[in-house]
Amino acid sequence: MCYPSRMTERESPFSPGKPVQADLFVGREDEIGEVIQFLRQCATGRNENIAISGERGFGKSSLALMAASFASRDLRFGVAYCQLTAASTTEEVCTLVAERLLAQLATDTMAQKAKTVFNRYIDHVSVGLFGTGLQVKFRPDPSLRIDLKLRFPELITETYLRLAPEIDGLMIVLDDLNGVVRDQTFANFLKGWVDGMVTSGHRAIPLAIVVVASEDKLGALTKSQPSVGRIFRPVVLHRLPKDKTESFFTKAFASANVSVEKRALRDLCYFSDGVPSIMHEVGDAAFWQNQDQSVSSEDAQVGIIKAAKIIGLKYVEPQVVSKIRSKSYRQIISAMAALPGRVFTRKQLLSSVPGDDKKQVDNLLVKLKALGVIHTTEETPGEYEFIHTLDRLYFRVISAEWKAPKTR
Repeated sequence: MCYPSRMTERESPFSPGKPVQADLFVGREDEIGEVIQFLRQCATGRNENIAISGERGFGKSSLALMAASFASRDLRFGVAYCQLTAASTTEEVCTLVAERLLAQLATDTMAQKAKTVFNRYIDHVSVGLFGTGLQVKFRPDPSLRIDLKLRFPELITETYLRLAPEIDGLMIVLDDLNGVVRDQTFANFLKGWVDGMVTSGHRAIPLAIVVVASEDKLGALTKSQPSVGRIFRPVVLHRLPKDKTESFFTKAFASANVSVEKRALRDLCYFSDGVPSIMHEVGDAAFWQNQDQSVSSEDAQVGIIKAAKIIGLKYVEPQVVSKIRSKSYRQIISAMAALPGRVFTRKQLLSSVPGDDKKQVDNLLVKLKALGVIHTTEETPGEYEFIHTLDRLYFRVISAEWKAPKTR
């Protein structure tokens, strides 16, 4: 027997944990315009380098993916979008970029032409899914990896020259630099690559290098090589203002023929903080909570609690709570979450924590600050703030669960 399913009859307009759909990319018009302007300038035959930065969940990758789509579709660029999560050395970055470039070129003919540039480094080649594109694996030989790094700028230039006039430029996106920023040579490599294009005496090729990273990771690059700051055009993403956040929720729900009550909209906006990734989590949870094509205040509140748990499990639980087994840390977290407001002082926290647990307060504050859960404010010494309101809510939820009697 086939039973009707609410999940199959409806489709959420939100996309938590995924890049944002173009029609819901609300409030970033200025940033999109900046990136497109730089790419159009690149298409005239010059090198452009862009750094997209912002806090966790601000839509950096979504903006970069949208820019890559524009470059490929409207500017006829060959695009290599590279997730560098697993890369910890400059050699690994160069290998990943070359592999992704060959795999993402528009046609098999283009990929085969580009392959000839990198032949000596390639271990094996297979046909991609559905018989299109190339899946390329480079040789793991360390000496070849080093040689690839040393010759990388000229190899990218040669790739463009082999593919022109089938393409009008190249775009290389380096997303998630968490590991490689610890390699002291990476910043020097970027600087040398860009400077080499300027000083080589040859005509510059239309190449856009786009770095996507949090501001602290970009800061680490600049600390390693101060000249990196002048190489990249900064595009900084901030929290969305209230009117843009309201517009996002209203537009998203309306696209699924769902209305949202005024109080519910207020709560959704408050707890999502103008952070796009949280907006999608909160909106999605509230969407599935409603049963009558109208999001009520109760739907929103239940959805917000569910979203807090989801975000906590994704971003906080694996790094913080799972490691905090001691009763002292849990007492401190419970006290922290119970303090009024998102901003608190060390003094307030100490006065709320019982007895010997006070000795662990500073250790926990250091851990939470390093993990991006809280940061110090500039106004008052010893003052801290939850970066995301939903993280504070998650601590309140998990604290209540710790205190709840265990049931068999």
